Amino acid sequence: MDGAEPLGERMARDLHLDEAFEEVMEKRGRADMPPEKELLIWTLILAGTVVLSKTDLPAQALSEVGGDA
Repeated sequence: MDGAEPLGERMARDLHLDEAFEEVMEKRGRADMPPEKELLIWTLILAGTVVLSKTDLPAQALSEVGGDA
């Protein structure tokens, strides 16, 4: 993606996602889901957040759906 910043640990830490993740896991317990599945879900959430906030892909998709291309 042109102009998109790469995902990185620094970005996640700047957003305090590591702290929020640990707090959520402490509150709900880790037994509900295997660690691999938790990691995959949280990675997808982080990537989705970055795509939505740092790119114009959502606006492009809406214009394609609306026929304004």
